[in-house]
Amino acid sequence: MALIAFLALVFVVRSERKKHKIAKKLKQSNQQLDLLVKELSEKQTALAESNKSLTESQSLLADANAQLSDANFLKEEYIANLFALCSENIDKMRALKKKIGRQLKVRKYEELAKMIENSDLDASNEMNEFNTHFDNIFLSIFPDFVEQLNSLLRPEEQLNIDSKKGLNTDIRIYALVRLGLNNSVKIAKILGVSPQTVYNSRMKMRARATVSEEEFPKRVRQLCGSKQQTSDNSEE
Repeated sequence: MALIAFLALVFVVRSERKKHKIAKKLKQSNQQLDLLVKELSEKQTALAESNKSLTESQSLLADANAQLSDANFLKEEYIANLFALCSENIDKMRALKKKIGRQLKVRKYEELAKMIENSDLDASNEMNEFNTHFDNIFLSIFPDFVEQLNSLLRPEEQLNIDSKKGLNTDIRIYALVRLGLNNSVKIAKILGVSPQTVYNSRMKMRARATVSEEEFPKRVRQLCGSKQQTSDNSEE
């Protein structure tokens, strides 16, 4: 009986040792598993952040593509209208050349002088016609420009235009700013006014704005969707 009891005790001790070793290995395995789960969780978190960054990058790329598409569309519109306007002016010059040629051929100098004085050659008429073309083209591409420009001005300083008369000088100046021109001398040449007139108008408009004087032209260039920031090298 003592031998049996001894053998049973030995068996129990060995079983406990094996059980302890197994428990120890299981604990180690669980610890390793916890580490793997933690690493996996960290990698999943990093992957989620990477996916978020990728989504944001794709969104920025989509916005950039949309802006580029918008810019290309505007360029095509302006180029087409520019060619049409140049072609019209060339036709006028050809017609004028023929008229002058006919008068010179028959030596009708008095009639030629009267023709030169005719309103067809009046610079003011040509400028008015240019402004009309400019207004029509600009508003066809940016129909909400005046409304959005008003959103940058104080309520009591809102601009009102007569649709029959087109844009006024103040709005035309900032229409050109919207197109990327920021040099007052160049703007003055295009609109047929003095640089001082352009400068005074710009200062007056900035004083009417709800944003700072430095911010106002930047915000104007962002009106009507496209956020292009192009500008001349020199300002004012």
